[in-house]
Amino acid sequence: MSKVTKVVLIVGGAMVALGIVFSILGFVVFRNTYRKDSSKAPEKNEVVISDSFTNIEVSEISDEVIIKPSEDGEVRVEYYDYDELEHDVDVKGDTLTVEVKDIHDGEPWWTRIQFGFDLERIINNSDYDTQTVIYLPEDSYGSLKVNTVSGEVEVPEKYAFNDVAINTTSGSITCDCTATGDIEIGTVSGEITFSSVNSDKFQASSTSGSVNLSNAKVSGAVTIDTVSGEITLIDVECGDLNTNSVSGEVSFTNLTAGDVNIDTTSGDVTGTITGDHEYDVDTVSGDISLPSDIKGEAAVSISTVSGDVDIEAA
Repeated sequence: MSKVTKVVLIVGGAMVALGIVFSILGFVVFRNTYRKDSSKAPEKNEVVISDSFTNIEVSEISDEVIIKPSEDGEVRVEYYDYDELEHDVDVKGDTLTVEVKDIHDGEPWWTRIQFGFDLERIINNSDYDTQTVIYLPEDSYGSLKVNTVSGEVEVPEKYAFNDVAINTTSGSITCDCTATGDIEIGTVSGEITFSSVNSDKFQASSTSGSVNLSNAKVSGAVTIDTVSGEITLIDVECGDLNTNSVSGEVSFTNLTAGDVNIDTTSGDVTGTITGDHEYDVDTVSGDISLPSDIKGEAAVSISTVSGDVDIEAA
């Protein structure tokens, strides 16, 4: 398959995927705008967790999900309920679960059909900046799983988890915690920012949101896939690095890695890398600038159509 054909297929597939994703997102946002009745302010609730647990699972729609240090050592969950969206907070087995539920779940589908466009309700809903806050003692835990549609996710430092899995549609993700196992992050248009990572594996995917990873030590592979989002790596040490992007730029500073594979269509590739490497660079119309002293066993493979490649030794 020629490179031109490959580019056409990649771009065409990306456009189809974007159309499907944003159609679904539009439906979800419109549906949940209706669910959050602006005639009544959301009700704030708090639950104190006395049962022991190891893992944490959170399922939200539009509220932010934030983990904060507990000053008194208690585990507490603060959340907001709406007329038709309620939370279920409980310890099930060894897992603390926080889940938002639509009280109409189980009703016939035709009872949910709504016609019209209530602009006032949509505008008024923006007045409610609600959050689901989990107050935790700064300690080590098992797995952390968070799923949300449009809410942001924030996890501060001084927490350690075995595995971290966070997925959003449009909410940004900011995480400074430590994970001794795997980190898997996914978003459509939200920005992903991770720092001070120490894990076995780091995997992130985004359609249009940027991915930023800094001060990270990953014993295994770092894998990042984007369509148009930029990829920025600063002071990252990993086993191997694999990035794939259509039009997003890829940049790295003080990268230490074994094999490096970077595939992009029109985005530029720039950065500084430590150690000795053999370079394999393929580009159609972009400019290429590589370290003058090219040697070593580890391979750096870069493929681009029109993006420039500018790599320097750190």
